Amino acid sequence: MTRVDALADLADVVLSVARKLHALTPEESGAIALTPLEALAMQHIDRHPGITSSEFAADLSLKSSNASAALRELERKGLIRRNPDPHDGRTVRITVTAESHEHLARVRAAWARLLSALPVDGAELARLTATLQSAESALSERQRSRS
Repeated sequence: MTRVDALADLADVVLSVARKLHALTPEESGAIALTPLEALAMQHIDRHPGITSSEFAADLSLKSSNASAALRELERKGLIRRNPDPHDGRTVRITVTAESHEHLARVRAAWARLLSALPVDGAELARLTATLQSAESALSERQRSRS
């Protein structure tokens, strides 16, 4: 198998695992059902508190209309809050709510349960996570350079 084939297989497996985790999470966690975009959006906002709508859209390579729709739905579900920037009244900053923190904790616990049967030790999990984080960072950088 070539490196190209191995990398393509890795991407295929990552996407498949993500789809399965997303499908099983609401049932396993009792958390609010979210679309894949809403789940991604909420996690991104949790990692980047105070982000603006335009920064959010750029970070996730979304059209502004799609970003706005996802943010509206998360706000309707009580998972994010939009607050005026104290230094610039024209700017709105987005943060997650306390309910969102509870939701994310339930989701993360469900993910841990769903993946608990993986035959890997803590050190191998740390290496796998670091490798995937590196891939995510490299892809994010590539997105930013295209913008």
